[in-house]
Amino acid sequence: MLNIDIQKRRGNFTVRIQHVFSNSCVGIVGPSGSGKSTLLHIIAGLISPDEGSIQLQKKILFDSKTHITPQQRHIGYVRQEPLLFPHMSVLQNLLFAQKNTQNNSPLWSLSKVIEMFSLHSIQDRIPSSLSGGEKQKVALARAIIASPQLLLLDEPMASLDDSTADTFLEHLITIKAYIPMLYVSHNTQRIRYLCDNILYMNNGILVPSSEKKI
Repeated sequence: MLNIDIQKRRGNFTVRIQHVFSNSCVGIVGPSGSGKSTLLHIIAGLISPDEGSIQLQKKILFDSKTHITPQQRHIGYVRQEPLLFPHMSVLQNLLFAQKNTQNNSPLWSLSKVIEMFSLHSIQDRIPSSLSGGEKQKVALARAIIASPQLLLLDEPMASLDDSTADTFLEHLITIKAYIPMLYVSHNTQRIRYLCDNILYMNNGILVPSSEKKI
């Protein structure tokens, strides 16, 4: 469970969120510039709220006295542009993520993740030699091998062709049974297919999607 009650001002724009995320996969839709990515950045610890609190499970990530660093939040983050270490091979990227977590789970062992994402044939290659779909697949594999308590997904399939995106989506279907997700996308068809609950964001505020047509 993720409990958020925060406010963040950015120039003339303010994000105000008070919400308890209790579903295994929550989709967030809304127009560009509505604050969706800012919200994910705040949850991940990349942006600090001006005030409020964030609690994941029973751990306080942020309040007036606490600011847990991104590395200590045990949150996976996969964006539209995968951020892989360019000088490391696929295997080295995975090993780095696995080494720097305290939450190793047998569900996401190195061998199981490599098999799940069919990475055997590319595990010795560096990111610059991979296709966009392969990079995104490795980014997701690296995120879950760290056994996160929450997975943030910011338009991870936006630049993928339909066939690759469909395969990526099936991976998410499998993963969401074990790891809660927040999934930001403009693709409402995929949002409906994947998510248990959908929220609409506009002008920095979240409302249930039933109050908006999506």
